[in-house]
Amino acid sequence: MKRSILYYFGLILMKGRSLSTKSFNEYYKRHLASCGIDVLLYSGVTIDCPHTIFIGNHTHIGENCHLRGGGRLVIGDWCQIANHSIIITGGHPIDGDKYYGKGTFKDVTIGNNVWIASGVIILPGVEIGDNSVVAAGAVVTKSVAENVVVAGVPARVIMQVPIKGKIT
Repeated sequence: MKRSILYYFGLILMKGRSLSTKSFNEYYKRHLASCGIDVLLYSGVTIDCPHTIFIGNHTHIGENCHLRGGGRLVIGDWCQIANHSIIITGGHPIDGDKYYGKGTFKDVTIGNNVWIASGVIILPGVEIGDNSVVAAGAVVTKSVAENVVVAGVPARVIMQVPIKGKIT
């Protein structure tokens, strides 16, 4: 996949020195495929391949999170992603050959009003349904239905989320 000069500039700029939170937010918001209103990226957030990442309205991404695009990554409205979480869209085929230079990508979709707690890892190909919660430290390897709480390694449903009303 051909990468733009902006991609490499972003790597140099963000990994080479620290920017203020305001500058940091402005830089990424300009380079994301789409970014809604009231989106906040806390300090230490890193984003690879921002041109494949779509973030909805009123979404906050906590300190030291890592979003790795390449495949399409869609984060819905009203999402809360806590600190030290990792969302990746790529990997390598396990075929007995060299891993170098052989990336594979699968889309990741996070619905609306999703809370991803601290230290969560979301792997390629996962969809997380609206109004769901991923508990701290979970590793999400398979898609998650709407209105559930998942926890563990690998993540599994531990309870239903009570329905209070439509989020607007």
